Amino acid sequence: MNEMDVLKINMDETVKLLGERIKTLRKRKHWTQDELAHYLEVAPSSVGSYERGTRQPTIENLIRMSKYFNVSLDYLLCQTDDERTLEAFKKEDSTDIKDFLRDQAVMFNGLELSDEDKQRVMDILIGLFYHELGNLKK
Repeated sequence: MNEMDVLKINMDETVKLLGERIKTLRKRKHWTQDELAHYLEVAPSSVGSYERGTRQPTIENLIRMSKYFNVSLDYLLCQTDDERTLEAFKKEDSTDIKDFLRDQAVMFNGLELSDEDKQRVMDILIGLFYHELGNLKK
């Protein structure tokens, strides 16, 4: 078996897994193949072919499905089992600055800020926030 044969087998397996994933996500949303086809602007038989792994969706339709199903392209393409989108990762990893200042030891130039210093930082940030908010309204 040469290298091209191995690549074809791996691609066939990937397309089959992609089809299973599309079917699972579609059913989770309680959509029929016809409804997904209408959303993607393709024939219902195309969706059936995607799900059987005999045809690949276009990149545009992969992107549309990932957005509709609210999963990452990596998840849709079976490169990960983590469904979260980049936006979900960002949201989970973000920390409200008030919570951060309250709960963390914060240092500046190697010195830990006191609670009073943290409050000053918070007051400055609040002032900046409302200043920027005022600029947005103009």
